[in-house]
Amino acid sequence: MKISLGSMRDRLTIQEAVIVNDGGGGQQTTWQDIANYPNIFVELIGLKIVERVEFSQLSHKATHKIIMRYHADMTLDKQLTDGVNNFAIERIEDVDARNKFLVCYLLKL
Repeated sequence: MKISLGSMRDRLTIQEAVIVNDGGGGQQTTWQDIANYPNIFVELIGLKIVERVEFSQLSHKATHKIIMRYHADMTLDKQLTDGVNNFAIERIEDVDARNKFLVCYLLKL
């Protein structure tokens, strides 16, 4: 896969889930930016909704794909945001298994 740094023009922020008290005795999940990476540059590619069925179950859905430099903080329990849209991370692939670039499949929330 040929990757061009010049095509990484879109900015996203990595966020992590934080559980806070809701004031009524319960808890609520909110998302906060990871301070290490306030803005990361990515190539954001819109996809048709991709669905794959395995064992009679829907196993993968994606609306967007991004290509980005490797970040150890990118895990499936994080989400990405551009300030307006939030994206759940559905799948992460390490290109060439060299910890240089990641391809991530996202689901727009």
